[in-house]
Amino acid sequence: MVAKPVSEGIFDAMRPFLNGMSFSHVRLTVTRDETPRSPSVPNLLMTPEIEAEIEAWQFNGVPPFRELSQCPPSDWYRYSKTDLRLIHHISGLSIDFHRRGLSGTTVWASKMPSILAIAVTSDFVMSSVLAFSASHLAYLTGSKETEALSYRHRGVAFKGLQNAIGTFSKKNCDAILTASILLSWQATDWASFASLQKGMSSVLDSMHPYWKETSDIAQFLEDQRALRSFNNMTFNPTYLSGATRYQGDDLERIDASIADLQMIQKLVQHIPEYYERIYELLTFVRQLRNDMPIQSPEKAFERLQPLRTWLFWLPTKMLRGDKDLEALSILAQFYSTALALEPLFPQIEGSYLGCMAITPIENIDAILLARKSSIPYTPSVQLAASLMEFPRHIMTDYKSCVQWSQPVQPMNHFVTTPPSPYHHFQDITYETTAPYTPSIHSPSTFAVPTSPFHGQGMYSSHPNLSAVYVSSPLSSEGGDDSLSDYSRAGGLEPSPAFSSPYSDEIHRQMPPTDASATLNIGLMHGSPIMPMGAVAPQLWT
Repeated sequence: MVAKPVSEGIFDAMRPFLNGMSFSHVRLTVTRDETPRSPSVPNLLMTPEIEAEIEAWQFNGVPPFRELSQCPPSDWYRYSKTDLRLIHHISGLSIDFHRRGLSGTTVWASKMPSILAIAVTSDFVMSSVLAFSASHLAYLTGSKETEALSYRHRGVAFKGLQNAIGTFSKKNCDAILTASILLSWQATDWASFASLQKGMSSVLDSMHPYWKETSDIAQFLEDQRALRSFNNMTFNPTYLSGATRYQGDDLERIDASIADLQMIQKLVQHIPEYYERIYELLTFVRQLRNDMPIQSPEKAFERLQPLRTWLFWLPTKMLRGDKDLEALSILAQFYSTALALEPLFPQIEGSYLGCMAITPIENIDAILLARKSSIPYTPSVQLAASLMEFPRHIMTDYKSCVQWSQPVQPMNHFVTTPPSPYHHFQDITYETTAPYTPSIHSPSTFAVPTSPFHGQGMYSSHPNLSAVYVSSPLSSEGGDDSLSDYSRAGGLEPSPAFSSPYSDEIHRQMPPTDASATLNIGLMHGSPIMPMGAVAPQLWT
């Protein structure tokens, strides 16, 4: 029997989903919305200053951030005002984290440059970026309209992903992987997440080894897949007859985490914000412990969703620049808790918890150690260092269990100019190295190391691609005033200290963007999914 081509196999697998796809089941929950506005308009946290930046960007094609300035102006004209605001928001957060030396302390910000580099040449990847940005705004504001906007962009992204899979090739494999990982980050139900993970694994298996070597996204996913495989071989509770069988030391691991978090809560009881954060985390872990055994992967995914939401978005609330060291040590507790819990749920594959949290823990630890060596007697430094004992212990235990063999590269904390994470593009060195956000708590010139993971994937000519990409709404947490520095009025000013991300090489590969060839990422009013190639009217502009 002759095996089907890769693209045909994926297309056949996706057809049942596309034929039956319905958006009528969306359930949007709003717990708080503090900003009065028209009920039909999403809350995009659009201040007058940001609106002026967006209008100028739309008019002259020049982005408000230097890091985006080498992208041809013609590429920006095709986006609506709403789309540009979403790009402005998520790229601004990533750039702000990088300028403050903190992008490596999050699970997503350091990947955003690579994602944006692909998104400017791929409409369905850009739709995934727009959905990701809107989901964060929905998390901050609790706006059901903003959540609906995110959901609609995900629909466009899924449709574009399906079209791209139908013509799978070296040219679009990076775009397929990038959209898939963005959509998996936003998945709130097990079916969506599991099918996206299977789809990414199938695409990775179908890629020629040389394609992977030249793809940062593929390497990132292969590293996580290799680490996850080691972890599953070491810890192996299994779902059996509808229940999860745990060994005694698995539950002891949770009990030890609860005891450590109780000690940490006492250490920060004089800081209400941090005390409350640890209380929320401690309550979550206790409830999870009481729910053991969890009956299925679906239930486990649902129960772990609050922790996953914290991993993605809590840094944007806590890293505000005034007390970054202590905030970093609190974030490390969330990451280390994910690391401790991940081995208990081997059926939840892919970049879900621990394997995406370990690098932020390492980077946080490196920052705190550097500050401790320079200002050892500062109370905030001493507190932050003491809070890292639990994360260090969990990280060491995790590495030993997964047979960690690749040493972490030495970190130089005092380089002249921090390396731009926009490594796809040519770096430009500027005369000054003054940081955008002066900070006495975090080193503005902190150099984030490359990932220590070096997993090797296997090449298969005819993989069995059975991913069915299922869309689902992203539940939002109630609105919160404690936003990051970036979300405050005025946005970010261009910084001369950081490299511009877009090189001439990447733009020589871009398709022309004249009026007759451009695509609009907006949505058609008559359908939740826009056929690729159609030009839709702008939304809410």
